[in-house]
Amino acid sequence: MSTVMEKPRTVTRRFELEPRVQLLPAFVSKRAKVRSSIRLGIMLVILGVVLAGAMFTYGVFRVGTSALDLASAEATTQDLLLQQQEFRIATDTATMVDQTTEAQLVATSYEIAWGPLLTAIRRTLPADAKLATFTATNQAPWDLPLDVEDPLRTPRIGTIEIVLDTKTVQDALRVNARLALLAGYADSTVISVAVGVSGRVTTTLSLTLSTGAISGRFIITEEEAAAAAAAEEAAAEAEESGDTGGTTEEPAVDATDAPAIDGQEG
Repeated sequence: MSTVMEKPRTVTRRFELEPRVQLLPAFVSKRAKVRSSIRLGIMLVILGVVLAGAMFTYGVFRVGTSALDLASAEATTQDLLLQQQEFRIATDTATMVDQTTEAQLVATSYEIAWGPLLTAIRRTLPADAKLATFTATNQAPWDLPLDVEDPLRTPRIGTIEIVLDTKTVQDALRVNARLALLAGYADSTVISVAVGVSGRVTTTLSLTLSTGAISGRFIITEEEAAAAAAAEEAAAEAEESGDTGGTTEEPAVDATDAPAIDGQEG
């Protein structure tokens, strides 16, 4: 068996290069490289300055925006504090009004309008009779109840001692009977009767009054409360609709409402 030796293949590579000849000195090439590096460095520096300027501008913008937001938040906070103060003042005022109203109701819970009551008593007198003296005692809300001689008698808040000067005893008795027509009448008794030298009769009467004689100056009735509520609703509707031309009249409270005899004006 024969062995055939193969001839190795020859690989031919062709390099097409352009021949160059460096005729300048080596330091010129180095200088060009240095200049290129310098230009690159300058460009990098300029780019860094531009980036730093942009970041500074953005930072100033953010600081300005934050300052504006902070000022707006402070203004909102001041507005809220002002509204809270106004609300507190309004709440305190409403509380004071409620307390004052309550104090008025308590202080006048047993108040009696003595002037109109005295006028009503004088109207019970005959033409020739005179009211000699008029002594009144009124119970204060914070005092103990007035003494009642008889447990069966009506509780009283005021007592009046009346001294009459009449022509006859019958006139005084008729006056005593007419006192029962007074508002808040509890009872009345004849304490003493005396006949003077002139023949005129001096009679002392004791008149007691119940809670029906209370003046009720600051008591608001259901009708007045309903009228006030209706007026407030009308005012609120007018304010919402922008109509401020009209005026709303408050219901008047008669501060001189006093006891009077039935069928006669007080």
